[in-house]
Amino acid sequence: TKTVLLPNGVPLEMVWCGPSVFEVRPGVLREHKQGFWIAKYELTQRQWKSVMRDNPSDFKNDTLPVENLSWNDSARFIMELNARSSMSFRLPTGSEWEYAARGGPKGEVPMPLDDFAWWWKNADGHTHVGGGKKANTLGLHDVLGNVWEWCANLGEAENAGKREIRGGCFENGRTPFARREGTDLCQPRRTCRRRRHEACVRSFIAVRRRV
Repeated sequence: TKTVLLPNGVPLEMVWCGPSVFEVRPGVLREHKQGFWIAKYELTQRQWKSVMRDNPSDFKNDTLPVENLSWNDSARFIMELNARSSMSFRLPTGSEWEYAARGGPKGEVPMPLDDFAWWWKNADGHTHVGGGKKANTLGLHDVLGNVWEWCANLGEAENAGKREIRGGCFENGRTPFARREGTDLCQPRRTCRRRRHEACVRSFIAVRRRV
């Protein structure tokens, strides 16, 4: 892991996802040639405000994940962050997100779900501070549940032309959450994680990022 400093010295912890060939679904492989860095936790409201100086969240608390973001909100955040940083950030693709969510190229959705995710059965109708549930095998928290996460790419098949969201949220009752979904709406309480790519640039925040 490593810590990246956002504007005003606000820290962001990141975890390395190494190069791999990953089976997105039976018979469909994606190669991550260079690996990438991804945020250990969902982007907090404090981290968001360090860059954007506003807070769109319904559940306001600096330690909670930022929510109520459209995909364009996330894109503006990353554009502003890149303009103020010596590193470069972007949203993860859907296959990168799934690799991270499953804990590596051969990982499975972690169970029992109550140990790893805030969802409708245990969340009491609100978001929660990151790290309250167990990490997956890569050391990432809240990849499932708590808040939805935007991805960089458009969906496929029935979701073609719609921005991809992943992970489920505290209101969600479906399991597992690591599945493809798409939306062209500004859904409430959906966030993105940022990530950084190590040869490109990636990021993982409630927006995940790459460097």
